[in-house]
Amino acid sequence: MFHRLPSSATSFELSLPAGLEDFGDEEPELHLRPQVLERLTTLDLECNWRDPAVLPQLKHCINVETLVIELSEVIIPELDEPAVFPQVRNLHLKYVAADSESQMLKFIKAPKMVNLEVRYRDSDDYVKKGLANPLLAFIKQSECETTLRSLCLRDVDARAREIVKILVGLPSLTSLKLQRVSSTEDPEDYLFEQLTTRDAKDATRRNLPSLEDLELVHFDPDEVPGLLGYLKSRRPYRFEGGQPVFDGPPDTIQNVSVVCTRRGAGTRLLGFDSSEEVQVLRRWCGVYVGIRHTAVSLDDFF
Repeated sequence: MFHRLPSSATSFELSLPAGLEDFGDEEPELHLRPQVLERLTTLDLECNWRDPAVLPQLKHCINVETLVIELSEVIIPELDEPAVFPQVRNLHLKYVAADSESQMLKFIKAPKMVNLEVRYRDSDDYVKKGLANPLLAFIKQSECETTLRSLCLRDVDARAREIVKILVGLPSLTSLKLQRVSSTEDPEDYLFEQLTTRDAKDATRRNLPSLEDLELVHFDPDEVPGLLGYLKSRRPYRFEGGQPVFDGPPDTIQNVSVVCTRRGAGTRLLGFDSSEEVQVLRRWCGVYVGIRHTAVSLDDFF
């Protein structure tokens, strides 16, 4: 397998579907030559084999800068040391277990990581605890707490305090995307209200102090008041003579994008779009605020 893969290739997409029985009684052999892997700068790996035969080969990916990896069915063995990807800047982990036993997060070390996307298994149960610590430990293991700039979390139903714990631990973030991130078992457990409360308790250590871009997809319209309060709390103001007077220096936020897909949310978003907080951001702060409602999202099909 892969004997004819040219050594000049720099981008490689590999999908290994389930079904070891197709190989008979013999264990599969990939025959991925080290010199091929060493030249790659982009690798997209999807492995649904339970056998971890592919894992030892990844040590040769010393020049990969963009890594997309799904090991949803692989039984990852306990390792003394994680697999190091020394040049990875963009990392997308797919179908990660949303619990403290996630071996996938323990398996990888990416010391130059700048952009991280974690897509959890949307079939996992509601997570009361155990979501934040494994992810923060992974980032600490990669030694990129101060260099990580972009974080995207997808498809997880967890207590808001777990998400807050993650965000509080990553002060260097300039871009945050939350897609289908919810807290269904505690409908009044609102993420942005908790962030605002934490900021109010310690004004000298604001959460997400460098945030420039905030994107919320499949956003719960019930969270809108909390989001408005959070945005205002980042740069409080009062009106005098028909204009806002700000209490502090300009905020770092430049773009806010909100997409709701819940049925009936469109009318409620009109109030969000015309709210005082949004008008102040647009008119006096130069912040782009995009708000829309759509009944169907393409990612519902993937």
